[in-house]
Formats: sequence, structure tokens, C-alpha cells
Amino acid sequence: MSTTIMREINIAKLLVNTPKIVNFSQKPLIVVAKNEVSPIYINIRLMLSDVSLRLSLVESFVKVIANKFDCVAGIESGGSYFAAAVADKLKLPLVLVRKQSKKYGDVSRLVGQIPKKNAKVAILDDVLATGTTANSVVNYFKGINCEVSLFILYSYGFHNRVANRLNIPIIALSEYKTVGKLSVEAGLFSNKDLKFIDTFVTRLGEI
Repeated sequence: MSTTIMREINIAKLLVNTPKIVNFSQKPLIVVAKNEVSPIYINIRLMLSDVSLRLSLVESFVKVIANKFDCVAGIESGGSYFAAAVADKLKLPLVLVRKQSKKYGDVSRLVGQIPKKNAKVAILDDVLATGTTANSVVNYFKGINCEVSLFILYSYGFHNRVANRLNIPIIALSEYKTVGKLSVEAGLFSNKDLKFIDTFVTRLGEI
């Protein structure tokens, strides 16, 4: 078994075995964002309260990012903590990225110094679904002539498709299929529930 697969399984186990991280509800569906519902919700932010889990995830990011980059960028708000922790570990400059420019004060999308031209930037975020947010952030950095790679804690499984569309490398530390399988084994939901979630996730990928 490859190192990449072992890493994904180990991280998926951490998510599944930590209470209240993986959530399932068919009736009613879970409100995950404004005007968005889902039968499965991975509560990434809850991880921040678990010191052991939090540090394990940071170390996983550090290992895949290593010393190949000039700067670490975190997408608000889910990627902000991990980006800061990884930047400190690797002793690299940090920038935080707003999803949209502010309409007052400092209107820049970046909090921190703008990376130099041709800088290699590791962008971190917590969840990747259809890639709408990632698309905006990646294009922003490309617009200031940076070379970017995207690192995701949890993917719904479409990261390779998004990577091809954006023409950048995307590495997901864990993804839906592995988390779903382990969740069934752990009794968080049934195989029937998983089939229902599969149908939802497939439709999500068609958006």
C-alpha cells in the first residue's frame, strides 16, 4: 500500500473516530452554508478544539508541503489556522486570503505581504467540493504571477477534476469515499445511508 493511501486512511480514521466530526442526517438535511444543504457534514472547525487531532493534521500538511514553497496561504476561515501552523513549522511567510475583497479599510484580499513575482505558494483550505472558492483564490494568485498548489484537508472527491480545470496540483489529505466507508464500519451510518449520500455527492459533482 502506498504512502499516500496510508496517509489518507489514517487521517480519515482520525476524522471518523473523533466525536461529532462526521455528521449524517437524511431527514432533515443538514444546513452547511447559506442556501446549501447536505446529508453529510464534516465539521472541520470542531477539530480545532482537539489538540492531539489538530497537531496530527498540521504534521500531515507539513509532510506533504515540506520545503518546496516560498510562502503559505490560508483561505478564510477554514484554512487560516492550518496555514498559520504550517508556516510556523516550516518557517515560511504567511498570508491569509479573504474570499472577497473588503469594501472598506484595507480592501486587499490578502492579509500579509503580497508574495513576490514567481513565488511558489502553497494554498491551504479545509474542504473542497465543487471548487468555486478555490477557483477564485487560485486565479487571484495567478494574477499576481505566483505558482500555486492547493492542499485540502477533506475533499468530496472532485479534486482531480478541479485540478485539471485550474491546471494546478491539488493534494487532498482525505476524501469522501474513504471517510464514508470507515463511517459505516464505525456505525456512524448504514450502507443504505451511504448509498443515499453517494447519490447526493454524485449530483454535487455535476454542478
